Amino acid sequence: FLNPVWQESWGGCLELLRDPLSAECKTVIPLANRAVIFETSEASWHGFRKIQLPPDQNTSRRSVAVYFYTREAPERGAAPPHATFYYQRPLPAHIRAALTQTSLSIPVIGGRMALGTWQGIYLFEHRSAAYRRSVVLQLMG
Repeated sequence: FLNPVWQESWGGCLELLRDPLSAECKTVIPLANRAVIFETSEASWHGFRKIQLPPDQNTSRRSVAVYFYTREAPERGAAPPHATFYYQRPLPAHIRAALTQTSLSIPVIGGRMALGTWQGIYLFEHRSAAYRRSVVLQLMG
């Protein structure tokens, strides 16, 4: 980090989390001469809170990020190319609900799922090893 002065209350501190649904995280204030080295993966959750400087502060958050890549994919595998999503913590309620939902009801009309134009059903699992999944479908009516 390159900031000679920074207060935690200003936001912008690096946050490292084991789980995006947990409130527990390691916070690093972005002060000059601090370096943080960590591995990024499909399950590394990190970011920073919104920066809110006091009106009397005329500064910005400054940092340098360097990424090193390996020639081979990691043993645990890698996901296909994708974009990065940024969310403020705590996660918005609609995202928390989507990440923790264990059942789903879908109306069926005329033998077809009654989904909106841009709606879809997605199953996301964050695992570092193979896992056998069973899906139970129950039709009513």
